[in-house]
Amino acid sequence: AVSSWLSKGDGDGGKSEEQCRLPAGRACHVTQWTIIFMSYGKSPHLRGLFESITKVSEWERTAEVVLVWNTPAATLRSPPKNPKLRIFYAQDHGLGNNLFNR
Repeated sequence: AVSSWLSKGDGDGGKSEEQCRLPAGRACHVTQWTIIFMSYGKSPHLRGLFESITKVSEWERTAEVVLVWNTPAATLRSPPKNPKLRIFYAQDHGLGNNLFNR
């Protein structure tokens, strides 16, 4: 699908400055990114998850880190204190741990 889109361009023969290129060092003049982690309460890797969240939030280009928590909110204990971290509690929004909330 991406190859098809790139070959079609935007009707100006690929001359538009707004068209993204792959691979992109900087896509469409974007200088920051959002990093998304997904996990659940019974994961044996929570310590590593929290360490990873802390590490990537320190990167200069990280604007925010989103943790999609796929089990009840009460099961998330001691998430890292981090101003860039936003936690989305999937079950609080009617989304179970399924393929549709990925």
